[in-house]
Amino acid sequence: MEETNDPIIPTESQGLLLLPEAQDFLLESGKWARFLGIVGYIMAGLAVLAGVFFAAVMSAVSHIPTATPMPKFLSSSFGFIYIILGVFHFFIARYLHQFGTRIKDGISYGDAEVVSTALGRLKSLFKLAGITTIVIISLYVLVFIGVIIAAVIGISMVRPS
Repeated sequence: MEETNDPIIPTESQGLLLLPEAQDFLLESGKWARFLGIVGYIMAGLAVLAGVFFAAVMSAVSHIPTATPMPKFLSSSFGFIYIILGVFHFFIARYLHQFGTRIKDGISYGDAEVVSTALGRLKSLFKLAGITTIVIISLYVLVFIGVIIAAVIGISMVRPS
């Protein structure tokens, strides 16, 4: 007898039913997600403000003649990095907050569509975290390769040929 791997398409009589314990877990997760989302919004805002402040201060300091000279791109690049990180953190906070709010509403009112939307936000959060992890690991590999190349070039310049 052959086995088929066809997906099971739920009918109205079938479907996933969550046990009360699972609903409680989702509600508690939703509360923490909302809390972390709100804290994330605050931290994202502070990071953007710090970036703007840092860029302004560094720009002003770079014009002082007695100050240590700093390349123009460095004076604003650190502030720009903070702003980019703040915007990135905003999206993480947004997905967390949306998951928390929607899962609470979906479980409380027994609305499967809202629960599905909430889980979609959670999926988006994990997808963003995964893509970020891949990008950071790739940057680490590139930096590692760059350091090895710089070390080889440095060693070859020191040794007499």
